[in-house]
Amino acid sequence: MADDDPATSGDSSILVGSAVYVGGYTGEDVQRRGVEAYRFDTDQADRLALTELAPVPASSPSFLVAHPDRPLLYAVGETSPTTVSALRIAEDGSLELLNTVVSAGAGGCHLAVDETGQYVLVAHYTSGSVSTFGIAADGRLSEELDHHVFSGSGPDADRQDGPHAHQVVPHEGRVLVCDLGTDQVHQLRLDVEGHLRLAADPVALPAGSGPRHLVVSGEHLVVACELTARLWLARREDHLWQEVGSWPTTSATGGECFPSALRLHEGQLLVGNRGPDTVAVFDLDTEHGRLVEVAELSTGGRWPRDLWCSASHLWVANQNSDTVVAFRRPRDGESGYVLDFEIPTAAPAAVLVRDVSTPAG
Repeated sequence: MADDDPATSGDSSILVGSAVYVGGYTGEDVQRRGVEAYRFDTDQADRLALTELAPVPASSPSFLVAHPDRPLLYAVGETSPTTVSALRIAEDGSLELLNTVVSAGAGGCHLAVDETGQYVLVAHYTSGSVSTFGIAADGRLSEELDHHVFSGSGPDADRQDGPHAHQVVPHEGRVLVCDLGTDQVHQLRLDVEGHLRLAADPVALPAGSGPRHLVVSGEHLVVACELTARLWLARREDHLWQEVGSWPTTSATGGECFPSALRLHEGQLLVGNRGPDTVAVFDLDTEHGRLVEVAELSTGGRWPRDLWCSASHLWVANQNSDTVVAFRRPRDGESGYVLDFEIPTAAPAAVLVRDVSTPAG
């Protein structure tokens, strides 16, 4: 899709100088080559144009994370064993593979850069574990430094036969891990040598809820529960997370719903709903301790696996309809999200947008 006009509205010119990175699943029947990259420019008529850059080969890179301070991108391969790749972002937005390392875990599905910017942490769904890797001066990854395995199970025999670490989130010196298999959010600590230790007792969620993704907003913790299709809310009191309540992730009735990505943007929570194929938007009412749904929109595709919020747009990776879709977010005085354009891409599972107009680092 080189130099393609995405047929966007005029105010989407804010995207010029941005790059979109897409990860997803590979396989014999999937036309995906690895991590894909696209750059927004203007054409000779001063219209917004999308240029496809060279992809970086990788095996099922199902989640991506950018380094907060350096022009680096990291991708986790949802394979057995798990692979983790380091990529450098060039000034034009293109990607260069630096190295790929192997973890002791299996089914890696999420990764994060720690708060110091020195380590990459990986959550493994299949093996129910978390691994750590060091980040070298040139951005390459070290060999695995630590591999912490959880234990336990839950009441859902099909989905909770053992621990299933689904997300790893560094927050205020701790590492929070959503464990779909044991209905817990584990609390670990990362030491200066990249080793993991228990920091506190796990946060216990209702049995059979299946915590998948979480966000922390001030003194509140919100967890998207895949098995019950609810958002679980807790408030921090005396250094402990105390349950406040839970709310459905969708207003749709009938049929199954499996929440996916949960994002916090400008004070609002956005959650993807696979099944209804919607994104629901919630306000966190801290005064009354509740979540209030303010919008729910169709994703324009099937099976929304990941979400990303940029300054002007909401991006949705629709895994089963082979598209990444961008909606123009409402501005002051507006209501509703407007479908702006879509990028055809096979089995997308992760989307990330980064400004490359001013080189980082």
